Amino acid sequence: MLIKFWGVRGSVPSPITSTVFRNKVTAILNRLTPRDLESAANREIFLAHLPPELFGTIGGNTTCLEIRSDEDEIFIVDGGTGLRELGQNLNYPKDKGMTFHFFFTHFHWDHLQGIPFFAPFFNPKNTIHFYSAVKGFENILREQMKTPYFPVPMSVFPSTMVFHELSGEPLNFGGMNISYRAVYHPQGCTAYRFEERGRVAIFSTDTELKTSDFHKTSENVTFYENVDILILDAQYTLGEAIDKTNWGHSSYSMAVDFALEYGIKKLFLFHHEPNYSDAYLEDIKRLALWYLQHNGHDGLEIDLAREGVEIDL
Repeated sequence: MLIKFWGVRGSVPSPITSTVFRNKVTAILNRLTPRDLESAANREIFLAHLPPELFGTIGGNTTCLEIRSDEDEIFIVDGGTGLRELGQNLNYPKDKGMTFHFFFTHFHWDHLQGIPFFAPFFNPKNTIHFYSAVKGFENILREQMKTPYFPVPMSVFPSTMVFHELSGEPLNFGGMNISYRAVYHPQGCTAYRFEERGRVAIFSTDTELKTSDFHKTSENVTFYENVDILILDAQYTLGEAIDKTNWGHSSYSMAVDFALEYGIKKLFLFHHEPNYSDAYLEDIKRLALWYLQHNGHDGLEIDLAREGVEIDL
């Protein structure tokens, strides 16, 4: 399976400002030497060795994840502002149409903001299957696009739309098996587990880890243990998570503890705080790695979820 991040921020979009961009450019120029400019090869080497907080950006779009199966089925999780970017970058024959499987974790604004701007909705040859564990979620989607919230109702979309309320049973799409479970978040949230050919990825945004999540119940073990990739909410520092108990988000240190508890192979910190700069998020990654080593572990890989990054699993 191929996983791609289209939106990684939480709560509200946080586009890079002109001031931040200028500061990045200034910092890059201050690192330049005459030798770095001597040839195209030298320039590429210079760029390749820039710290990640200067080279590009982690991204400011809200939650959207794309997963493609080995059979090229397209699965989308959540419709934050990153969904628009996904729609703009899809390459498929418009005259033939495609089928999309669209899963929702929950329906807070930052997971819906891109829906009116997803180009495939406007192709009559496309079929979109929507999935959610929330009863009556079709009405939620339609209501948020009615007057006075948006000028174009969902009924205008010419694509074929099919709504599936999840009952607890796992789903199978060819070789892709999808299971799911509730996680703690105000008004509820669903985590999804994608498994194909023995490889497993879990997407668990907007998750406040509780003591019960660390208990090795059969349900927890079946869902989490020895997973290849865990994409997990890590919006806060530990101090912030304590101050914001029951807000529905976790800290990077809690995410590391959880990944270690279940033998996760690679952890992606996700749902980044909108007030955090790229530099601060890179500091959080370094702190997470320090915390991992401080606790005597080095088998877990840790990275930040970054817009545009693809994971070939």
